[in-house]
Amino acid sequence: MSPYAALLGTTFITVGLVKGWQSWLAHGRCERVAGKIMEIRKEWDTDGDPVYRPVVHFRAPSGRSVEFKGKVGGGPNSRHVGEIVRVAYEREAPEDARIDEILSWWRTPSWLLVFGTICFVLPLSKG
Repeated sequence: MSPYAALLGTTFITVGLVKGWQSWLAHGRCERVAGKIMEIRKEWDTDGDPVYRPVVHFRAPSGRSVEFKGKVGGGPNSRHVGEIVRVAYEREAPEDARIDEILSWWRTPSWLLVFGTICFVLPLSKG
């Protein structure tokens, strides 16, 4: 096994575990409220393909009105204007809210762990 592949795999796995732990802690700290999708914003990813991100409005129990753009985008019909979604936010930073769904919490840690595992295991299978 290449020491570089082992180092790269171990690095990605470690960062994935740290990001997963941070997501777990943040998930537990968050308040939850209902939000409403006000707009679907068309953007382009790094490959030049369109990605549609929801713009969500919610009102915190304190009365503060907050609007944010979803961190996870999708196809043109993945969300709809007027749709009610569950919003997670930290009381100290409601502007950093997110739609409370599995991808918004676990996408980055999952990809890091998968990529790290591939980097670590693939050289083992080649002998």
